[in-house]
Amino acid sequence: QDEGEKLYRRSLYTFWKRSVPPPTMDMFDAPGRSRCQVRRQKTSTPVQALALMNDPQFVEASRVAAERVLRQASQDPGDRIIHAMRLLTGRRPRPEELDVLLELYEGRRGGFQGDPSRARQLVMSGDSPRDDALDPVEVASLDVVVGTIMNYDASVVKR
Repeated sequence: QDEGEKLYRRSLYTFWKRSVPPPTMDMFDAPGRSRCQVRRQKTSTPVQALALMNDPQFVEASRVAAERVLRQASQDPGDRIIHAMRLLTGRRPRPEELDVLLELYEGRRGGFQGDPSRARQLVMSGDSPRDDALDPVEVASLDVVVGTIMNYDASVVKR
């Protein structure tokens, strides 16, 4: 991992060997380079979910997206979740999806309010600058929801 101005360069300029793609790209069905492939294979595997939940790059991306949603959406948790879903999937959540995500948000928010140090620890993930004007409990709660949406097939697999 680089530092400073080169921190995010690595994900843009990845070394690609002819026979072996980078591990993360391989997990997300990058085609081989030995022959032309017209249509990419689309899978959803537990390994992809583990990468999306634990890879520092994705953990940081969910935090930054949560901060963006908090700055752009209204104070209503439902509006925030709808905004996050639209950013990540390009569509509004169905009513049952919204209910589940709201329940997740409220549950995590209660947990983080009871232990704010856990919220601060989650918010400290990654090297991108943090928005100190935002409440860490709100960022952490929405971060969990955004991470969940990032694991949703509609976010991972574009059909």
